[in-house]
Amino acid sequence: MPAPPCDELRVVRYADRWGFAARQWQQAIRAVDWDRRDAEPAVRRLKIRADGDCTVWRTHLTLDGQPREVVLKTAELPTLIKQAQSWLGLSKSFRQWRGAELLNAHGIHAARGLAILRGRRDEHLLEMLVVEPLNGPTVLQLLTADDLGVRQQHALARAVGSLFAELIKAGVRVRDPKPSNIIVTEWKDGTPALALVDTVDVVRAEMEPLAITKAYFEPAGLGCTPRRTLLYRALRAMCDAGPAQTQPGSIPPRQRVRALWDWASAEMARHGDPTPTDNPLATD
Repeated sequence: MPAPPCDELRVVRYADRWGFAARQWQQAIRAVDWDRRDAEPAVRRLKIRADGDCTVWRTHLTLDGQPREVVLKTAELPTLIKQAQSWLGLSKSFRQWRGAELLNAHGIHAARGLAILRGRRDEHLLEMLVVEPLNGPTVLQLLTADDLGVRQQHALARAVGSLFAELIKAGVRVRDPKPSNIIVTEWKDGTPALALVDTVDVVRAEMEPLAITKAYFEPAGLGCTPRRTLLYRALRAMCDAGPAQTQPGSIPPRQRVRALWDWASAEMARHGDPTPTDNPLATD
């Protein structure tokens, strides 16, 4: 995958206060050395695929004389179908933009889209989504690093369960709510604040309580299976904060969690090998 596009740029959507001209974007992107890791401004590759290609970068772009930190996501448009999807606003960039808007409208923090551009780099036609950068580690990074104390681990599990409860109550379905797509933006009074990234497939629909098992598969596939105590706390938090569909029947809390536990265990047993195709921890 080539670096972000810098030729024949066209701005096709922008957020408030991000209405920069295509020429300004072009100059800003050309000023960055995308190949050198020690270059200034610094460039971090956030998503490195199994084949070594990168599709997501984090850096500073100088726009209107001011350095602005951004995340850039690029996607090739190699076919007429892909190009038509982009022109009609049906591509992943547009869907991620709308998904973040929907989540934020329901009070669920998600990284906002700032601009969408189309252009070329080395004869490749590309679409580029500029995203608000969020500071903090992902839930997956915290789980695999094993740096948290027991209380922090329990608080993190409860926060993840509460996040799923909020999604269910809002009537919003997130297709891929895995730990690498959940950022811990801060800790306040021992409680982590969470935000979602990669909101491509977010729609108004019922989200099944068993979707919480997706928070289990990814770390398990990387050899860091969450402990049963963390799973219990996540399920309990989802039951306590969630609507009726997370509470099977008029039964005591422990039995509600046990019922969900049994459902989740069966789902995990059916899933098969959880090893991800691309390592979500592969960054630099």
